[in-house]
Amino acid sequence: ATAEEKKAKESVRAVLQDLMAKKPQNFAPEYDALGCDDFDAYLNSLVCVCVEINGDDDSVVADSVDDKVVEEVAKCCSKLEEFGLVGTTKVSDSGIQEIANRCSNLKAITLIDTKVTDIGIQEIASRRGNLEAMVLENAKVTDIGIQEIAKRCSNLTEMYLMDMQVTDIGVQEIAKRCSNLTEVSLECTEVTNIGVMEIANRCSNLKGIYLFKTKVTDISVQELMNKCTKLKTLLDAKYNSRIGDGLR
Repeated sequence: ATAEEKKAKESVRAVLQDLMAKKPQNFAPEYDALGCDDFDAYLNSLVCVCVEINGDDDSVVADSVDDKVVEEVAKCCSKLEEFGLVGTTKVSDSGIQEIANRCSNLKAITLIDTKVTDIGIQEIASRRGNLEAMVLENAKVTDIGIQEIAKRCSNLTEMYLMDMQVTDIGVQEIAKRCSNLTEVSLECTEVTNIGVMEIANRCSNLKGIYLFKTKVTDISVQELMNKCTKLKTLLDAKYNSRIGDGLR
């Protein structure tokens, strides 16, 4: 290994070890840590990594989590089924492309407050068609990336798009191609009745939908209640209620 590769590996070790010491709840207990002789074996056994940066205490960790760290995670943890980044503002498309290329078992991805754009999302879509859940918040992702996810990830059951420049164009494509959706969030987007009506007409398994700060009105809300018979939770500025409590 080159000096740069060794440095990257040590960096990811330090970051993950620090996170485990401070926030062990960020790592799903779906591995046998006791059966690992060393840290490399531990990394190889991981199926879930979520790096969450919150508050001043994590500033050192936040500074350490960049594309090189994410790329090394992808190399060391190729069995990952779930991957998440929250508040890691130094991570861009480059790191996410490495996750897409190397983590063939990936089923769920969370990207909140990162620099990932349509380019990274398109790479995830093109290589990880088995994706079942995606969470994007405060991301520089547009309808272009969302349409690509819709075309290639038809197994999606959970799709959370929040605080983004996403419109009916992307949402309509998701509804048309991902009919097994059970949970959808469109909070703080440009979505209107047009996109939500498409969801109502095509996603009969829908159980929850979140519509705060959208351009949705009663017309599409009523359509959701009429057509999505499994719907239990509908949250928007007006209803903020559970349908099981008498909304329908």
